[in-house]
Amino acid sequence: MDWKVEKRTGACASCLREFAPGDEHYSAVFREGEGFLRRDYCELCWDARGKGEELSFWRTRVPHPEEKHARYVDDSVMLKLFSELHGKEEGKDVRFRFVLALMLARRKVFKMGAVGEGFVVFDEKKARRSHRVRDPSLKESEIDAVKEEVRVLFAGEA
Repeated sequence: MDWKVEKRTGACASCLREFAPGDEHYSAVFREGEGFLRRDYCELCWDARGKGEELSFWRTRVPHPEEKHARYVDDSVMLKLFSELHGKEEGKDVRFRFVLALMLARRKVFKMGAVGEGFVVFDEKKARRSHRVRDPSLKESEIDAVKEEVRVLFAGEA
């Protein structure tokens, strides 16, 4: 169940300019083989790249070393990736989407609803809609492994 996720390199994926603390840039998640790939882009390269094939993207800022650790990603970014994985039936996609749903429930974006054989319904509070999510019957250690992949994917830290 290993996803191959690159760490944030601290530089633009196109022009290779290194980011300094305080620099704003774009981060994007792409499908690569059976995993996900994160790439960071300076604003100039992001604007010049044309229409991308990213599953999700967000604008972020390189923190200053003295800054307190914050959440690694905004709820809306996680929700967008969750939505992009709707209908994907590959095992890794199912596991990833299920763990994203659990994380969104922990953040109170979702509320766990009905549980059926092989699925869980998550109610999205603000949008007032429900999502039927396949339950891949993960062990706690497998859930933790996927959570770590989410953290690495969005934060770029190991």
